[in-house]
Amino acid sequence: VPDGTYNYVIKSTLDYKKAKPQYVKLPVKVDSKAVKVSNIQVQPNNGKYEISFNATDSTGGSGYNGAIVFVNGEYYETNEGETSVIVPTEPKGIVVMAFDYAYNQSYTVWGDESYIDSNMVLSWFYVSGTNVNENNPVQITGYANNRVDWKIYVKDKNGNIIDTKEVLNEHTLRMKWTPESDVPDGTYYISAGVNTKDGFKVTTESEQVTVKR
Repeated sequence: VPDGTYNYVIKSTLDYKKAKPQYVKLPVKVDSKAVKVSNIQVQPNNGKYEISFNATDSTGGSGYNGAIVFVNGEYYETNEGETSVIVPTEPKGIVVMAFDYAYNQSYTVWGDESYIDSNMVLSWFYVSGTNVNENNPVQITGYANNRVDWKIYVKDKNGNIIDTKEVLNEHTLRMKWTPESDVPDGTYYISAGVNTKDGFKVTTESEQVTVKR
């Protein structure tokens, strides 16, 4: 449904003769659009650095709540409703993860992108697999901060992709990987590429599994 305010309507009638229906409305706001961040600025401030930005929520949205600001890979958080933080070191790379009161999230990058890390999007990614075969598949589990698109890559020891799997628009990833019969015994590496709804991309570290029949 389009974003906006809706009502759950509860109709009830007392159990006595000639009673008339009564209605109670419970308003619900639907907000699926993330905050847009622009104009990231860095200014010296008494030996430290102030990072500021503009944050605008969509018309009729739940409103800008705050942001987590990753500076050179380090984590800082604004106060509620504020759009600036003070940091002790000169920023080289910044990622602003802004969120509204519906916890829609957006990511905006400034400067050196080498500081981008999967932990900015994922709270957990785990791969378990020893002596993997048709009867003992790899277990893959991941948790994201918001709904994302997942793509799982399985690579051999030479870095060649031997299999991929996609899971779209999910907070949580729970899946198994079973090697095909023509996959030789040996060591393989599993990672996830993750895309957020606003196009921010991260890749996890590769996790090692062993195929043995």
